[in-house]
Amino acid sequence: MPLITIDLDEITGFGLADLLVLCLLVAMMAGLVVLGRSWGQPFAPVVNIDLAPWALVGYSLTSLARGLAGIVISLGLTFWWALWAAKSRRAEKVLLPLIDILQSIPVLGFMPGLVLAMVSLFPRSRVGLELAGILLLVTSQAWNMILAFYHSAKTIPRDLSDAADAAGLKGWRRFLSLELPAGAGPLVRNGMLSMAGGWFFLVVSESFQLGSQDFRLPGVGSYMAVAMERGDVTAMVWAVTAMAVIVVACDQLLWRPLLVFAHRFRLEEQDGEAPRSWVADLVGRSQRVRNLIESLSRQAWGLVRKSFSNQWTRPVLKPLGSRLHRAERLEMLTLGLGALALAWGGWRLLSLLKEVSLGQWMGLWSQAGLTLLRILAATVLGSLVALPLGVRIGMDPRSARWAQPLIQIAASFPAPMLFPVVVVLLFAAGISLDFGSVALMVMATGGTILFNVIAGASAIPQEQREAWAAFGSRGWPRWRGFLLPALLPTLLVGWEAAVGGAWNASIVTEYLRLDGKTYTAQGLGATINLATERGDFALLTASVLVMVVIVVATNRLFWHRLFDLANKLRD
Repeated sequence: MPLITIDLDEITGFGLADLLVLCLLVAMMAGLVVLGRSWGQPFAPVVNIDLAPWALVGYSLTSLARGLAGIVISLGLTFWWALWAAKSRRAEKVLLPLIDILQSIPVLGFMPGLVLAMVSLFPRSRVGLELAGILLLVTSQAWNMILAFYHSAKTIPRDLSDAADAAGLKGWRRFLSLELPAGAGPLVRNGMLSMAGGWFFLVVSESFQLGSQDFRLPGVGSYMAVAMERGDVTAMVWAVTAMAVIVVACDQLLWRPLLVFAHRFRLEEQDGEAPRSWVADLVGRSQRVRNLIESLSRQAWGLVRKSFSNQWTRPVLKPLGSRLHRAERLEMLTLGLGALALAWGGWRLLSLLKEVSLGQWMGLWSQAGLTLLRILAATVLGSLVALPLGVRIGMDPRSARWAQPLIQIAASFPAPMLFPVVVVLLFAAGISLDFGSVALMVMATGGTILFNVIAGASAIPQEQREAWAAFGSRGWPRWRGFLLPALLPTLLVGWEAAVGGAWNASIVTEYLRLDGKTYTAQGLGATINLATERGDFALLTASVLVMVVIVVATNRLFWHRLFDLANKLRD
């Protein structure tokens, strides 16, 4: 007997809306089928990328399927990690600092070990390489979602929590009825940013080379990488077009409907219009498809609950429950094994770093200083553009209505795909990559600052705006006395995210292959790329370690103190 059955009575009598929704579902499944076929192919040392425009159809579906698979894995990791940290002080002291470290490691820091491990596990097929490609996307997606859901779980109103206790909600019932709805809004919004982060490193994750080994995956990212290497402008345009279609499709078909759905579970009344989605409206009119989806969801959920009630899986999933004190032994065992793994990894790290000379260490710190100067310059330039533009949009509901969705889509587009055009213009103006990489960093991180300025400006109470308008102040006095203090909390969030993102983005802004030539800027990002290309694991490890130390130290010693100061000024 099949595990899931379909009642044909539920899918007869389709209307136009039902047919359109069904076509969307079929298109989503097609990407998974294309990805599944590539997994069954034998492992090949070199993958030939076809630059014909029609080849981009399959490549686009494959890249999209990897991105969605990464989001699904990140979502599962989010629920487990965030709720465990939120409900256990012992785990919280370990898991939160660990996220601070992991999110500061660039993609190329994870890539060599992860790719080689996965390929070793599946030496005769492409399964290991495909899994590595998906997990690399997870490393740029998961941490943002975990922190968002953790903070939402920690800030659930006391009255709602007490009501759930009075109703006897425990385990999965509590998760589905209280914790998931409370965190739905932040989770969806940060999921959008996380997928954008995955797209940013798409070219790197799909066209990875380690020494003489080529671990290339067929997709839009590898298509763009080959087009850049050959200097094929037409192919670059096709790749940018395909990526634009993917970004717009994800925004309209996935994130916008999810925003509409999550808006129902908001805990506080919010000013402004509720999010709208034509897809959500279409699904609302397609009664037959809704019935079919609900039927399949109920059956799938029944299978999931059976698997979760299994005696073997229940202990592993215990952290999702609401009573972690019953799982203290499992928690101590997990943390103990994690400590042993960290100790073993630390020992291996020290043995590897012995190969790095004192001169190389000094060179890495000087290169990190150059990268830091570029990051600071990019943050200042990005702020000079984002502040006036963000305030104009955020304080004008009419502008925000049409501009914010466009900015959101533009920010989701991977900036590295536009780098070749910018670099050619910079070279034509006589600007080297040492200075031009600042412009590339602005492109990579400026949207983060702009989003936070818009959010801060739109949240300024109307009575404060009217009070300052009555004073008639303009220009710098208005910024100094009113706008900057009001924007400071969200502006600090944007600056911290932009600076952290710029460190990771340095691996693509300081190193570029174009038309058969390699262009580099003196900096830590270029060193990480060169060490990876040469297969120099010792130098690669040392470079990543320097970046991690700088990012974590900056967060702890600088940003956290600024946040405390901003909170005191606000109070």
